[in-house]
Amino acid sequence: MMGKFRKPSKKSRNTSRQRKKNRKMRLIKNLKSKEEEVADLQTQMIDFEKLVAASGERVFHEINKCSHENNNLVGWLKLYDEQIKNYQKEIYDLHLKLYFSQHPQTTTATASPAATASSATASSATASSATASSATASSATASSATASSASSATASTQPQFKSLADYFDYMKNQE
Repeated sequence: MMGKFRKPSKKSRNTSRQRKKNRKMRLIKNLKSKEEEVADLQTQMIDFEKLVAASGERVFHEINKCSHENNNLVGWLKLYDEQIKNYQKEIYDLHLKLYFSQHPQTTTATASPAATASSATASSATASSATASSATASSATASSATASSASSATASTQPQFKSLADYFDYMKNQE
């Protein structure tokens, strides 16, 4: 048999309405608390973005400062490198001067006039300036080789060198 459904009681209907109302109120309260939480998170996010922007500016400033310092250091290193090269050239020129002053260019009666003229030119060029050109140095080396062969018979106590490289190697070993 089929039963007939009856209408709920009045008390049941009233409590049902009250439960719906209470549930609606709970949902509204939850919604309001969630909205407040979202608003708090948004303000925290804005504060965080400001902090990140300020920190980024400080980092950018520090990077620029370090870059400027590095550029200054590179400039100083280039200057020191140039000075070192100049000092090395000056030392080399002084070694040349010392070499030619310790090994005077003597001429013999049998020497040809061209060899005598080239040796006189080489000795006057090295005496007048410390920065002798490579052409003068090569002619001085050639004339010193001819002069050393001529003076080897007269002076056997001083070592004789065939080139400036031999002389510098000898001086390095003496130190």
